[in-house]
Amino acid sequence: MERRPYEDYDFRRHYDSAYADSDRDFTEMEPAYRYGYRLAGEQDRDWSEIEEEARTRWMSEQPGLDWDTCIVAIRYGYDRSRAGDSFRRHFEESYPETGKEWATTGPAYDYGYELAQHEAHLDRPWEDVEKDARKGWLRGYAHEEADGEMARGAMAYGYERGQMDYSGTGKGWLTGYSDN
Repeated sequence: MERRPYEDYDFRRHYDSAYADSDRDFTEMEPAYRYGYRLAGEQDRDWSEIEEEARTRWMSEQPGLDWDTCIVAIRYGYDRSRAGDSFRRHFEESYPETGKEWATTGPAYDYGYELAQHEAHLDRPWEDVEKDARKGWLRGYAHEEADGEMARGAMAYGYERGQMDYSGTGKGWLTGYSDN
């Protein structure tokens, strides 16, 4: 399975919500997103297993960027990239007989994942947000070729993965990450 390129992810959108009030612009924070993305391609382990090693490496590679300032972007880049790989596997296992290409369903996974990071959806099960999600999908992505049931399944899977990645902290990424 080929890995999605860095440019396919909208890290800028995450930056706009997570760092909007900071004194750093996106170009200063982008190395953190790229680092997280790169780590995900090198590692096949949970974040808790690599965090200390990632911190040490970051501090030696990027001495001008503080770990505590960048952890949210690094972790987002790591989890977002791993989720993208998970989406591709799920698609290949769940929809092999449909004749649809990944490109027609991939946006539905991404849409579900992004919904999970919105404050209004934190800790809410898919069943509670599905109706609004389907409306938003039809409004913003009606041009996509994924059929309704495939899109629904992909959005649900993406949402559940997003819940796992974001809500597991009890805070969500918008307010930061802490294992404590």
